[in-house]
Amino acid sequence: MVTFSAFALSLSVRVAAQLPAALSFTLEQAKEHAVKYNRTLQKAGIAVEEAHEALWQAISAGLPKVDATVDYSNYLGFNMSLQGMSIAFNPTSSAKATLSQLVFSGAYWVGIDMAKIARKISEKSIEKTELDVKENVTLTYYAILLARQNKEILLGNIANLRDIHKRTDDLARAEIVEKTNADQIAVQVMNLEAALHSLDRQTELAYNMLRLHLGLAPGAELSVVGGIDDHVAALASAGLDGKVFDLAGNIDFRLLKSQEELQQQQIRLDRAAYLPTISGFYSYTYKIIKPAFDMSPPHVLGLQANIPIFSSFQRRSKVRQSEIKLRALQTDIEQVADQLNIQEKQLRYNLRNASEQYEIQRRNVEVSKRVFDNSVRKHEYGAISSLDLTTANNNYLQAESNMLSSKNELLKAQTELLKLLGEL
Repeated sequence: MVTFSAFALSLSVRVAAQLPAALSFTLEQAKEHAVKYNRTLQKAGIAVEEAHEALWQAISAGLPKVDATVDYSNYLGFNMSLQGMSIAFNPTSSAKATLSQLVFSGAYWVGIDMAKIARKISEKSIEKTELDVKENVTLTYYAILLARQNKEILLGNIANLRDIHKRTDDLARAEIVEKTNADQIAVQVMNLEAALHSLDRQTELAYNMLRLHLGLAPGAELSVVGGIDDHVAALASAGLDGKVFDLAGNIDFRLLKSQEELQQQQIRLDRAAYLPTISGFYSYTYKIIKPAFDMSPPHVLGLQANIPIFSSFQRRSKVRQSEIKLRALQTDIEQVADQLNIQEKQLRYNLRNASEQYEIQRRNVEVSKRVFDNSVRKHEYGAISSLDLTTANNNYLQAESNMLSSKNELLKAQTELLKLLGEL
């Protein structure tokens, strides 16, 4: 029996050690974790690696290259008669090594510059993706905290109504009040319990979304730290009104400027098609099996120039098309700059408006709570009906719901502004 207990204890310890530990994150910790493990960001990182290899591919096109060939030929005893002489074609074999080097190519240097810009765009794209991921994590985190506070409000309200229902039911049994008063309160309790169950399902959905953003397994145990009011209170010290919007620091604007730079290099590449391409080579051939007559030298050094002369204006059309695309892109950049400046003003307006609405809803909750508490006392003395009590309770719950919505809008406006400023 002792042996079995020891075995069971040992087994339970091993199983517990294999279970994944529950994860708990603050908002900043959640964003840091997402930056490391979010799969969308990991894919963007792969794109940066690919762009880096593309740059080395462009560079290697102008570096020395060495190729080697080995051949063997057998003429199957063929003889050729020449002026009464019979010449036998014996088997031959040779090994050849060739060193080639690009000497001049305008397209080569432009191609390297374009590959560098493409790599820079990939790096900026991962920065943009990181901002998107942080925004998603932040908003999902806030949704969980809001749901948690909403649940606390519902649980407190349900407990309060259950106590009122018990007292009302006792009065109904004593025939002091009508039983319908107790029934109305019971229905209200059932409605709130159903709302609580729905809120639990919504909270689990929000946790699943957060797991996805964090790159966690679907079944990973996860919890968030803190309360929503902590983040609302932190807004006062965020100093967003004093933060200046720098257009040149906005990631969307910088991406467009990099695309403009890439298009300018495309024009250079199209113009480079007018220039010649010069390459040199050296080859050495070693005869493994020599033929009867061998007139070919073992060493060969040469240059080759490819000179474009006339292309029926095809090259000119390509250059002009690239110039037109550049003008169109520059127009887009000016438009986006105007849009970003307008968006910055709109987001600041949204933040101020959300802050004002939150203050109004906060005071509305205080008033609705006092009205509900007074209604409870009046109901105990029979001064109002259960219908009046449930109406006061619904008004209080609606006020709480409106305040939670105002908190959500306030934090959402802050998040959007921080993202635009590049400080999320």
